[in-house]
Amino acid sequence: MELRDKDIRTALREHLKSKFACDPTTRILEEMGVAHWNARIDMTAVNGHIHGYEIKSDLDTLDRLPNQAELFSKVFDTLTLVCTSKWLDDAPKFIPDWWGIIQAKPTKTGNIRFSIYRKPRKNPQLELRAMVELLWREEAIDVLESHGLARGYKQSARWILWDRLVECIPKTALKVSVRERLKVRGPYRGSFRQQLLCDG
Repeated sequence: MELRDKDIRTALREHLKSKFACDPTTRILEEMGVAHWNARIDMTAVNGHIHGYEIKSDLDTLDRLPNQAELFSKVFDTLTLVCTSKWLDDAPKFIPDWWGIIQAKPTKTGNIRFSIYRKPRKNPQLELRAMVELLWREEAIDVLESHGLARGYKQSARWILWDRLVECIPKTALKVSVRERLKVRGPYRGSFRQQLLCDG
């Protein structure tokens, strides 16, 4: 049985919904763009950390994985590759050793079961500026306002806002602000699809 992206995605959505069922602070986002939409990660769990999940099905290739790994590794606290047995030998060559790996397996009943192949570890390559770029312009302004730093900047381009955030707000507080803005986004914005799975 070949596993398609949409099959793994549906099963992963339910898996994460179950995993975080008792954590009302967790928000699951789908198809989140990073690096100015140069890449999109399949699923993101946002709570006390930002954890990204990238899917590689039997019908995918690994052609984009090196570039995705480079871009995602700048942004997420932890990352996990969700793949089929087809990619277990080759995929680890293209991702850092701190990425987690989950294997998606078909069951006899036609469902998908997930097993941990490698546990994720904390990202040593995180770049705060890249993480801040996850914020939409109005979200960046909102963060600046919450710290009394928005005066004179409300008409500024987003990259100027991102620079001011990094320059003026302590790292820990800024990471919290990014996570909190991601959690309260509306359900849709153009092709940005996201779904609230744990609403308490």
